[in-house]
Amino acid sequence: MSKRHCLVTFHDGAWQVADTSTNGTYLNQESQRLGTDAPRILRDGDRIIIGAYEIEVILSDRAAASVSPSSANEAQASKRTG
Repeated sequence: MSKRHCLVTFHDGAWQVADTSTNGTYLNQESQRLGTDAPRILRDGDRIIIGAYEIEVILSDRAAASVSPSSANEAQASKRTG
């Protein structure tokens, strides 16, 4: 696993992933690694594979609402005071 293994960005209305590693980033059990020069659009349910780790992509309004800025600020405040 690399220090900066892949890059996930929001571009032209869609989430995208590109490999930035020397070890390879894979999408959905494909045998070909992602390219650095051709980001792939992510869809709900996709899986990004980085070494032994598999990250599921969840794209929904409900998921975004579950981590509101106010709840994120509250979590940071409790870490400082805890």
